[in-house]
Formats: sequence, C-alpha cells, structure tokens
Amino acid sequence: MGRTLIRLFMNMQSDSPRKLINFIQKKSDTETDFCNLAIAYGMISAHWPIEIEVAILGALHSWANNLVNAAVKLIPLAQTVGQKLLLELQIQIILSSKEVIQLKDDKLSSCSWGLSLASMAHEVQYTRLFRS
Repeated sequence: MGRTLIRLFMNMQSDSPRKLINFIQKKSDTETDFCNLAIAYGMISAHWPIEIEVAILGALHSWANNLVNAAVKLIPLAQTVGQKLLLELQIQIILSSKEVIQLKDDKLSSCSWGLSLASMAHEVQYTRLFRS
C-alpha cells in the first residue's frame, strides 16, 4: 500500500523529489517491492508542508474509516450506522492524535504480535476480505 501511495504521489506531482523516486525503483531482482504505508505517508506529508498534527489526525481518521468500512461489508452494518460510528469516534480520534503528538520517541511503539497471530490464520479464515 505504501508503494502504491508513493506511485500515486509521483503521478500527481511531476517534480517528485529524487529520494521518493529512488525509494520506489527496484534496484535488483533480489530486492523487495515492499514499502510500509506509514513510511510512505510520512515521507509525502514531510514533502508537502503538512503540519504534523494534521498528518497524524488524518492517518488516525483514515484507519478508523477503513475499519468501519470493513465492518459495514462484513457484519453487515448499515452505511448510516457506519457513519454514525465514525461521528461518535471523532472526539476520541482527536484526543488520541493530541496524545500521540506529545509522546517522546521512546514511548512510541506498535503491537505487531497481534497482527502476526492473525496472519498465521490467514489461509484458514472463512473470509479473506481485507486481509490480503
């Protein structure tokens, strides 16, 4: 997803910085084609003078929107209910973004073991929608 975001950015902006161009160009057949979405989002946010508070708020809202959209399709949850959920989450998203911006680097972390456990079950899940 990160690589796709960088390609989109480069297609939209003809004067893309060299480091972004180098980032998406494969240097050999042995190198991976992978780019983390958060890294791509951060690089593009830094290139465009997007305030860090706005970038963090946008990333959190986008993540919540993706989760609610998945719920709308999988549960199924009505579109209106999904929109109401996002509206109710808005205050928490804003508070979370303010909390994240004040954290020191050594307090920033992620919990990827949960993702690893979920990924192990990928092949045997009843649905693989949004898991690939």
